[in-house]
Amino acid sequence: MPTGPKPSTKTDNASTEQQEVIDFLAATVPFDGIPHDAAAAAAMTMAVRYARRGSVVVGAGTRNDHLYLVRSGAVELHEGGTDFHARLGEGCFFAYPSLLRGGERRTRNEVRAIEDTLLYCLPGDVFLRLYEDQPAIRRFFATAEADRLRHALSLMGRGEPAGCPPGQRQEQRQEQDQGQEHEQEQGGDLTEARGFGLRLGDLVGRAPVTAPSQTPLRQAAQVMAREKVSTLMVVDDGRLTGIVSDKDIRSRAVAEGLAYDTPLSAIMTPEPVTLAAGAPVMDALVAMMERNFHHVPVLAADGALAGLVSSNDILDTLTTTGLHCMKAIARAETVAAAVSAGAGAASLIVDLSRAGLAATRILEIRSAISAALHRRLVHLAEAALGPPPVPYAFQVFGSLARRDQTGVSDQDNGLILSDDYDEDTHGDYFRRLATQISDGLNAAGFVYCQGGIMATNDRWRQPLAGWRRQFSDWITAPEPKALMHATIFFDMDGLAGDLSLVETLRAHALDMAARNRIFLAHMVENALTAQVPLGFFRRFVLTRDKEQGDTLDIKKQGVMPLIDIVRVHALAHGIAAVGTEARLDALAAAGALSPQDVQDMKDTFTLLSEVRLQHQVAQLAEGRPADNRVDPDTLSPLEREHLRDAFSVIRTHQEALSRTYAGGLF
Repeated sequence: MPTGPKPSTKTDNASTEQQEVIDFLAATVPFDGIPHDAAAAAAMTMAVRYARRGSVVVGAGTRNDHLYLVRSGAVELHEGGTDFHARLGEGCFFAYPSLLRGGERRTRNEVRAIEDTLLYCLPGDVFLRLYEDQPAIRRFFATAEADRLRHALSLMGRGEPAGCPPGQRQEQRQEQDQGQEHEQEQGGDLTEARGFGLRLGDLVGRAPVTAPSQTPLRQAAQVMAREKVSTLMVVDDGRLTGIVSDKDIRSRAVAEGLAYDTPLSAIMTPEPVTLAAGAPVMDALVAMMERNFHHVPVLAADGALAGLVSSNDILDTLTTTGLHCMKAIARAETVAAAVSAGAGAASLIVDLSRAGLAATRILEIRSAISAALHRRLVHLAEAALGPPPVPYAFQVFGSLARRDQTGVSDQDNGLILSDDYDEDTHGDYFRRLATQISDGLNAAGFVYCQGGIMATNDRWRQPLAGWRRQFSDWITAPEPKALMHATIFFDMDGLAGDLSLVETLRAHALDMAARNRIFLAHMVENALTAQVPLGFFRRFVLTRDKEQGDTLDIKKQGVMPLIDIVRVHALAHGIAAVGTEARLDALAAAGALSPQDVQDMKDTFTLLSEVRLQHQVAQLAEGRPADNRVDPDTLSPLEREHLRDAFSVIRTHQEALSRTYAGGLF
C-alpha cells in the first residue's frame, strides 16, 4: 500500500500521466524500498487498464502475463472462480503467484472488479527481473503471509526494523547506538546486548571438577578446597549423576552430624538439570529463575560433561538481569520487602528490550519473576499463619501459567485443598491465607481480578474433589457463556504447596476434554468469538477507546485468538504443556499439526508479542502505565503489512479449527 505522499521526483521523458504512475508506484510498499530509478523504470513499462464493475479482470485457469496494482476501486479474488478468497483495494497487488510459479503461468483465482476499477499492469518479465535483482521486492512477494512474517522476524532477530529500507535501518541503528552510549554516560543501568548473544559454552572457564558418588565427604571437601570450587559434579561411569555444593555439605552433612566417610550419594542433588553448550545464556537464566538453582552443568555436543556455569558467571556477563530481582525476592522477610524487590521487573522489561532480546524470551523472564514473587508471598503468608492444617496447592491461571505475562496483568489464582479438608476445622486458616496472598499481590501491582478469579473467592478455594466436579461440569455439560469465562482455567500451573494436586487435576481435565467432541466444538465456538481485526481490503477494524481513540487491542484481537486456537488443539490431543510455544512443540511432536502450521503459528505469536511488547516498553519508558491498545498509525507501513499478515494467518487457522473440531459449523 502507498506509504503516504512523497515529494515527486521528476523523471526525464515521462509524460504527465506516466509521472503519476511513477509517483504512485514509488510510494507503494515494497517499491518504496528500492532505488527510485529502478521503480521509475518499472513504472514506465506499466499499462493502464480500466475494469467496469462486475467484469472479470483475470479468469481462473487462464494464462497471466502481468502483475496488477489497484490504483483505485476494488476487486475480489475467488479461488477456482467460486470460493471467495480476498477483497483488495487501492495499493494492493494481485496475480503474482502465477508469475512466480513459472511454466504456463496459469492462474488459480478469478479476479472480478466489484467497483469501477483503475489498474496499473506491470509486464511479467519486468516483474521477474525486479524479483531477482531487488531483495525488497523478493521478500515482499513471498507467496504466503507466513513467509513474509518469517522474514520480518529474521530482521528483528538481527536488530533491524522490519519496515525500513537498508539505508534507513543503518541510520536507525546508529541512532540507537548513540542513545545507548548517552544513557551509559549518564549512569543508566542498561543491559549489554552482547551478553544475550553468548552461548553457555562461552562461559565455561575450566575443565569440570568431578568425583564418583561413593566418594567420602571428607575427601570430596578436600578436592573442593584444593581446586577452589564451591560445587562438585558427581560422575559415575562417565555419566553425570548428581551435583553437590558447599551449602549441601554444610546443611545436609555437617548440620545433620553425618560421618566424614558418608558417600556423596547421601547428600547430592541427583539428576540435575543440564543444558547444552550451544544453548543461549538466556536459557540458563530462565531455568535458574524458574527452578531456583544457581549452577547448571553444561554438556558438549557429544553429551560429555563440558563444565559448570553459575549464576555469578552470568551476572558477571550481564549488567542487569532478572536474577537480581529473583535473589532480592528470595531474601525478602516481609511482604513490603518482597513487593519492593519485584518492582524492578518493569524497568527490566525496558532494559531487556533495548538490549535486543526477543519479546517471547522477555515475557518468560518477566513471568519467572512474577512466579517467584507469588511463591514468596505464599511462603510469607504461611510463615505468618503457621503450617497449613492439610496439604494444599497454590495455582495460577492465564498468562502467568503460560509464561507470557507482559507489563500489565491482574491476578488469577486459586487454592486446591486436600480432600482431607474440613470447612469447620480448616476453613478460617485458608481464608486468611488467601486474603494475605491476594492483598500482597495487589500491593505488588497484580490488581484484584474484576472477575473474582482469586483464592479469596470460595468457588476457587476448594478441595480437589470440588475442582474435579467443576471441570467435569464444564466439559460434560458445556454452556457457551460459562465456557467463555472458564477457558482461563485450562491454562493452569502450580507455584507452591503440594503440586501433585495440580497435576492430578490437570490429568483429569485433559482426559475428559480429549474424549468429548461436544465440549471441543463449544471451545471452538468460544475461540471464534474473537474476530480478527481485518475488514475488507485488509483494512484494520479498530475499536473505540474514550481516552485513546480508535486503536487495535493487540491482546484481545490478536494474541488471545491465537492462544485460543492452540489451546483447543492441545486439549483435543491431551497435551499437558501450558505455554503456547510449548503446546505447539508438543503438537508437532505428536503429529497433531504439520510442521508448517506449527511454524506459522509460532511466527505469528512472536510477531504479535513483539508489537505488543514494544508498545508497552515505550509506555513504561515514559513512566506511563502499560496497556494493549496500539495505534496502527504509530507503526511503519511495512510493519502494518506484517501485522495484517499475522491476522490473516490467525483467520486461516480459525477456519481450520472450525472444520476440524466443529464440522465447519462456527
